[in-house]
Amino acid sequence: MIHTPIHDEHLALGARMIDFFGFHMPVMYSSIIDEVNCVRQRVGLFDLTHMGRIEVSGPDRLEMVKAAVSKNVKTVPVGAARYGLLLTDEGTVKDDVLIYREEEMVHIVVNCSNRQVDHDHFLAHAKGRDVTVRNVSDEQAMLALQGPASERALEPLVETDLSELGYYRFLRTRISGTDVILSRTGYTGEDGFELFLPPDQGARIWRELLSSGADVGMQPIGLGARDVLRLEAAMPLYGQELTLERNPIEADVTFGVSMKSEFTGKGALVRVKEEGSSIRRVGFVVDARRIPRTGMEIFVGGEQVGWVTSGTMSPTLEKVIGMGYVPVAHSETGARFDIDIKGKRFPAEVVEMPFYKRER
Repeated sequence: MIHTPIHDEHLALGARMIDFFGFHMPVMYSSIIDEVNCVRQRVGLFDLTHMGRIEVSGPDRLEMVKAAVSKNVKTVPVGAARYGLLLTDEGTVKDDVLIYREEEMVHIVVNCSNRQVDHDHFLAHAKGRDVTVRNVSDEQAMLALQGPASERALEPLVETDLSELGYYRFLRTRISGTDVILSRTGYTGEDGFELFLPPDQGARIWRELLSSGADVGMQPIGLGARDVLRLEAAMPLYGQELTLERNPIEADVTFGVSMKSEFTGKGALVRVKEEGSSIRRVGFVVDARRIPRTGMEIFVGGEQVGWVTSGTMSPTLEKVIGMGYVPVAHSETGARFDIDIKGKRFPAEVVEMPFYKRER
């Protein structure tokens, strides 16, 4: 298995480790409930080095990324990040990504499981264009602070006025004397920051962040709590809500699509809009303490009409929540259906997403 630069720190902190797409990663340090509460109430520190990172440079970089990603990078201000999708010719989702536009570079964060697939996607679009595509995943460590106290925890170490850095904005700065890319982004629904830094500085910065954040109750957070946090915020996960079988309209992620732009898969999406989609991603609350898991079937009456993509007991809301796909006719808020959980059906109700939204 692959070890991130923070691996020994995880072991020293007593983390329970798992194989995550070939990476030896912490799933939890204390308990998932404790770690979720830490992020919602204080601040948590994540090792995200397993995520993939791609850099595109050269005169044709914007035109190339514009064709490769559903979000038009040309409309993204310099110093801003945006959510976008890599689509197939059929309009289905290869991956969801974050694109960061700099003056002379586009920096793209991709999912761990799709590092090579996404790199190949950009290389294919680079043919015939004056661009350089580099997979810099192994040249960076990636850390995240998430939670209402994240600014207070990071402030003593950074050579930047964090109050000036807006949501989904980023810059190059120094943290504890190390050059980093610092963005105000995250995957939890909380305020927070993501840091891209040299791998050989990863463990040192990790330790210094934990020390700096000790006064505000910072804890290290594993992948288990990260999944619960993103589900509470109704953020889709590739491989569950987003797949090669689903398109952005069905998945309700059209905010990541610039329909006035030209990109791979646009023609298929135009046809879906004209013809109408038959299914839709929804959020639901289960009227029981039983947790629906990925792939469990959804029924209306005696007919199986959909399936669960994610489910959990939300520590923040103290409810069983989930997401899944159902026919459009059953996707309105208040619609009810049953979920088959280990051979027994439990009632659930469609609710508005996100389940949890922080106060601003």
